[in-house]
Amino acid sequence: MGTAHWNASMVSALIPVPEGHRRLLGVGVHGPTSRITDKAEMVCSRLLDLVEEVRAQS
Repeated sequence: MGTAHWNASMVSALIPVPEGHRRLLGVGVHGPTSRITDKAEMVCSRLLDLVEEVRAQS
């Protein structure tokens, strides 16, 4: 997704939070659009791995 900064993009994912928390938690990677576009598949994969690690620890 593009950001408010020129020539910048971000890939992000929501992280599971314990029941009762009112706010969601997210983690993301931000950088130049060309680099994010080139590496989006790898970044998404790593973020989803992180989400699964956090879920397993909950």
